[in-house]
Order: sequence, then structure tokens, then C-alpha cells
Amino acid sequence: MPTPPDARRALQARSLALLEEVYLRYAHRYGKTGLRLDGFGGRWLALRMATATDPSALPVIDEEPGEFDGDFSRFRREAVAQADSEMLIFVRMRRVRGLRIHGSGADPRQRLSIGVSPSAGAWGLTGSIELDAGGRAVAPGAPVPVSLVSP
Repeated sequence: MPTPPDARRALQARSLALLEEVYLRYAHRYGKTGLRLDGFGGRWLALRMATATDPSALPVIDEEPGEFDGDFSRFRREAVAQADSEMLIFVRMRRVRGLRIHGSGADPRQRLSIGVSPSAGAWGLTGSIELDAGGRAVAPGAPVPVSLVSP
């Protein structure tokens, strides 16, 4: 029997609220004004959904892929294999360079991009922390829901 539309919407709202709580935890941790992130290449985390908001819970996998970002699909597969069919939340942090405005001559700002997504589901969240020219955190941005399903 298919899930009624109201139940589906309620489940999606709870899922997005959990993802937002996880996003905000990392945005606040890495987005503290003045925190130096110039040597930070990135970090991938696979968290058990049941304990994702518990700061003392250990991740299933915690990896620092470095500046070139590596293979996130491989990371996801390994985490799912280790999780024994538990639902997971993936956190992907990486440094990205902003777009240069044509003719402005100014260096594009760097950002620390944070993406949060479930191991199963159609929605995730993405946001970023703006970094100054020295690689220090300026301000975390609010998360934005993104569809994980290709059209």
C-alpha cells in the first residue's frame, strides 16, 4: 500500500530537519569567525542516522580526502557496507573557489562547502562558509535544500 501524500510530506519534513541540525553543527564548528581553514583540504563523514545529532557519537567512517576531493561515491559505498543496513547521513566538506566576476580584477572568495545527504532519500542540504583571503572563516551561510534525484 503506497504512503499517503500527507505522511510522505511529514516524513520529508522530519528528514530535512535532521539534516539541517547536522549541517548547523558543522557550520558552527567550522564557521567560527577567524578560524583558520587555509590548510583544510576537506572532510567526509558517514554518520549513523540514529545518532547523527549526538556530538559524542563516532562516525562510521571519517576521511580527509585532501584538496583534490577523491571519489565520494567510493566513500559512500564503503560506509554503507560497514553500516550493516543502518540509515546513514553523509557530510561532505570541501574548499571551493567562488566565481570571478568578469572584469572585476578581484580574487574570487574561497568557501568551505558543506553538503549533507541521507543514504536513502530524495533531498539533501547544501551550504557554505565564506573564507577571507587568508583562509579564515568569515560567516557560515544558511543551508538550502537540494534534490538528489536527477530529472
